[in-house]
Amino acid sequence: PDPIRKRVVNEADIDLTSRNKGGITPPHVRTGMVKFFDTSKGYGFIKDEQSQDEMFFHHSSANFPIAQFDKVTFETEMGAKGMNAVRITKL
Repeated sequence: PDPIRKRVVNEADIDLTSRNKGGITPPHVRTGMVKFFDTSKGYGFIKDEQSQDEMFFHHSSANFPIAQFDKVTFETEMGAKGMNAVRITKL
């Protein structure tokens, strides 16, 4: 380590609690495009237009027959393996 780049950290500034306070991320309506969808298994990924993140989704979260390259709006929720797209609607 370079001693010149050393930073002093105050113990009181360290947050030891969970990043996911309250258990649920507040819903934010986002827009994106269905990047991949496997019709036989019923799941896919939506690419968020703003953050460029890819969110997993299951076809049961959509209120319409979903297909690859559809433009959609969605909300996010924390799932067992990360963020999931839920409440998906077609634009």
